[in-house]
Amino acid sequence: MGKILREEGYDVKAAEHLELEGWEDPDLFELAAAESRIFVTANVKDFVPLVRVWVNSGRALAGLILLAPTLRHEQFGNIILRVSAKLSGTTQEEWENRTEWA
Repeated sequence: MGKILREEGYDVKAAEHLELEGWEDPDLFELAAAESRIFVTANVKDFVPLVRVWVNSGRALAGLILLAPTLRHEQFGNIILRVSAKLSGTTQEEWENRTEWA
């Protein structure tokens, strides 16, 4: 997914990169925030509580897109379309502290 979004001109870093393999969820989220990246995940079960803790502690969120649980990893085309539709016409600044479903 990351490669396709990069080809569309989005500045993305995907967790499937070798340097991120095996990272814990909070560490991935921390990296995304440090790099001002919108976080996209299908791991709703783990990241919704993590975001609550994050926001309740007063930390800024660079943005979060939650993928619908009905989407499967094999549905790359549909996932890319949904994420692109959410990002289209927006700026990074507009995503600060924003969470949306795709």
